[in-house]
Amino acid sequence: MGKLVILLVCCFLAGEATFSFLQQRKAELSIDPAPGWNADHHLSDYLPDLKGSYADSVIYENVGENPGGTVFIMAGTHPNESGTFEVIRYLLEKGQVEQGRLIVLPVANRSASSATAPGYGYPMSNPLLVGARLTNPLEQWPDPPIYREPAGNTPLSTEEARNLNRCYPGRRNGSTTERVAYAITRLLEQEQVDWAFDLHEASVTYPTNQTYIVSEKDEDLAFLASLSLSDTGEDMHVEVAPASLRGFSYNEWSRIENVHAFLLEVPTPEIDRVPGVMTTKMIVSGQDPFLQKMAEKGYGWGYGMSLAERTKLELDALMMVLEIGGAMDSTKAVSIHFPLFDN
Repeated sequence: MGKLVILLVCCFLAGEATFSFLQQRKAELSIDPAPGWNADHHLSDYLPDLKGSYADSVIYENVGENPGGTVFIMAGTHPNESGTFEVIRYLLEKGQVEQGRLIVLPVANRSASSATAPGYGYPMSNPLLVGARLTNPLEQWPDPPIYREPAGNTPLSTEEARNLNRCYPGRRNGSTTERVAYAITRLLEQEQVDWAFDLHEASVTYPTNQTYIVSEKDEDLAFLASLSLSDTGEDMHVEVAPASLRGFSYNEWSRIENVHAFLLEVPTPEIDRVPGVMTTKMIVSGQDPFLQKMAEKGYGWGYGMSLAERTKLELDALMMVLEIGGAMDSTKAVSIHFPLFDN
């Protein structure tokens, strides 16, 4: 009798896990774009091999009445950094381009958004989209014993083969993750992008946080944006990556002649190693009792930046770069109008 009970319990748990797996596999970012946004393009336009796969992803475009620069904004490099999706949602639902052109890739690694991160216990993707950090093993498996990134052949740990932000500029006939990176690189080249933004969130205890991460090419603009934000009471630091650090978006994108590339990091508890129960409330509030205790002991960046605050900071940091960059070169100026946050 005891064995039968154990078997039934195991079957129930397996059924629950299967249901959760299938639900996450179908998860998509819910967006209701404002008038003026065109959603006729996909990543597969830049690499047809991706068409019809979980690696393909929709691309939105909005063109202003006045000529100017071209901006590319991307979220979902790591879909467990779910706050980046809220920046995109706000831009698409509230934003209108008045000058220049804005290209938005809401979910860069769509395959990773269809998976979960083992051991984290993330809530189901409703209403937030919360995926995994790495490409779903269903699209790319097994991981190599050592991964060598495409740009500099640097040896990396095994799972980095499925980390989109280690795979630039990608490989035309490479793995699923490398082909996504390749398609994004082709997009930047073919669309003659001037300003490129890769949106991220970092754990509260991560030292490079509330930060512009840039190559040496864009350090001056990043420092100007950081100083200007500080005048408004907002805090964004600058980290300049050495040219030898290969495979990352900001370094590889900036090697394209006209592209100025920025990776933005803001803090979130959902990807930390020490928080409590992963709930939607915790992700939205940005508050966790375990991280609060760490902050009180002097560890980490503090405890509590809500989803709205994180979204506002990334938007403000992004817009400050465009404002200063457009002032420095009027041919690359971009004007995006959207209502301000109430708080």
